Parts: sequence; structure tokens; C-alpha cells
Amino acid sequence: MQVFLESLKVVPEWLVQQIYLYSNTALVVLSAFVLLVAGLTVFQCRRAWKSYSSKKNLLKELSEHFPPPQGS
Repeated sequence: MQVFLESLKVVPEWLVQQIYLYSNTALVVLSAFVLLVAGLTVFQCRRAWKSYSSKKNLLKELSEHFPPPQGS
């Protein structure tokens, strides 16, 4: 367990050293990753909006064909 905890301390230091050594490459990789995540987020938002819109339209059509019952 102690070896695992020590390795967790070494990894961030190693990562920081690599970023400083290859700063341009690290920025390109980080930028590509951020753009990928942003693209996937936009894609998922569009899918969710389409799903919401289709359900909203379906409910609208159903309410036109089956009006709500009148309360007494």
C-alpha cells in the first residue's frame, strides 16, 4: 500500500516535468483533448435537445387528439 501511495506522489511530479520539457507538445495535446471534450459535449447536447423536442412535439400531438378530461 505504501509503494502505491509513493507512486501516486511521483506521477504528478513526472507529469509536470514532462510538460515543462515538451511544453509546445503538451499544449497541443491538451488543446486537442479540450476540443474533443467540447465537441462531444456539443454532440450530446444536440442529441438531448432533439430527444426533448421530439417528446415535446409528441405530447403536443397527443394533447390535440386526446384533450384533457373536463373537471366537474
